[in-house]
Amino acid sequence: AVEAAKTLSSEKAGWGARKRAHAEMFGFYENMANMIWIGNPDKAPPLCLYFIRRASHQARLAFFSRGPQVRGSLLRRAQTFILTNHDKLVEGRWYRHPVWHRLDLIALTGYLRRHSRLFRDTGFSGPEKPTSTVERLVMLRRFKAADRFVERMGDGKAEVESSLRFHQGRALLDMERWQKAHTALMKGAKMGSVAAWAMLVSGLVEQGNLGAARQQISNSGAVAKTEDMKLAEAFLERRHGNWKKALAAAREAYNQNRSLRARRAVGLALAALGNLEQSVVELSAAFSDPTIGCEARSEAAEIYLRGKLFSKANKTIHGILADKRCPLAWGHALLAAAAQKEDMKELAQLQSRRVKYHAGWDPDVCMKSVRIMLDYGISNPIMSELLKKVMNRRPTWSKAHALLARILAENGLLRKAGVHAKVALKKKPMDPAYRALYSAILKAEGDD
Repeated sequence: AVEAAKTLSSEKAGWGARKRAHAEMFGFYENMANMIWIGNPDKAPPLCLYFIRRASHQARLAFFSRGPQVRGSLLRRAQTFILTNHDKLVEGRWYRHPVWHRLDLIALTGYLRRHSRLFRDTGFSGPEKPTSTVERLVMLRRFKAADRFVERMGDGKAEVESSLRFHQGRALLDMERWQKAHTALMKGAKMGSVAAWAMLVSGLVEQGNLGAARQQISNSGAVAKTEDMKLAEAFLERRHGNWKKALAAAREAYNQNRSLRARRAVGLALAALGNLEQSVVELSAAFSDPTIGCEARSEAAEIYLRGKLFSKANKTIHGILADKRCPLAWGHALLAAAAQKEDMKELAQLQSRRVKYHAGWDPDVCMKSVRIMLDYGISNPIMSELLKKVMNRRPTWSKAHALLARILAENGLLRKAGVHAKVALKKKPMDPAYRALYSAILKAEGDD
């Protein structure tokens, strides 16, 4: 590995030598990953995941890119390695990945589709499903490439196009491009996608256009009775503050398929109605779910904190810290909130520093950690630093600007707070919470 690194840093090394050096570096990173963890990649610790990403990067440069290709035993190892870890590498949102890793994912996803025969000796049965390819291209924000892929299809085009519109709309909602998202989701809904209908309603609620969301539910006809639409309706009623209606919609969704996400919605509505114990019982059923388990754990901990049930809250928080799927920063943010509630301000500051250490560069983790601490009265420079990290990757994200406006307002920096509140309101002009925040800052600035 040392000699390979020297070759890569040398200006005199030729193309073939560099390729062989990348192959050697792949072998080094693969061995390091295997020394730390051998087994299901989904349960791999963060350090192992780092080595997996570095190994996939070197494998792409050595074996799966243009120019002369390295052959031999390392090629077979690289093929097996990519097939084993590909699903783990592509999970998560696009902005969580560094640029070099995004380029790796584009190249490797393309090879999985175009060169299935290259992997025939490793047990690879053929190209992945077209819907999976569309989903990954959209996740990487390659919208035009996804459109071209669907246009070239023959049989099964309608199903794949419906999937494309759903994933495209969801991605555009995440980017806060509301009009384009609604157009894509409406196309998916007209093709019969229930998921697209529900996502359209949730997107309108997220935008703050509650009247239009209710109108879409009315226009959906028989689709309104499906589980996805009932969950979207529950989300709408929660934003309206109609907790009894939200509970009724969530229970209707649960009675259809008894899914864990419906049970989580029931728990959130019960918590708002004051039934804390029963709400946590409903949420705890979802703790083991790989998709919503961490969210359910953190919501249960917050419910206990609001009820000042500190011993139960600490038990739930330590469950978050022990679960490798959950971000450690969330657990420490909740510990900081608990310390603040019990008037242990030095401990709250210590946990805030731990949040900064564990949050890393993941915008979602940083955002939720800051929101938890801010809701419980913690306001310090560490939180502003975390939000600035988020804005480095997502400069126009309205949620980040709204949180930063709250922090600046609490610290008396009303003019700067007004600027960020205005940016947030510009992205979501119909959101009542953002309008109230901006009005409150303007009023406080006028009083001063």
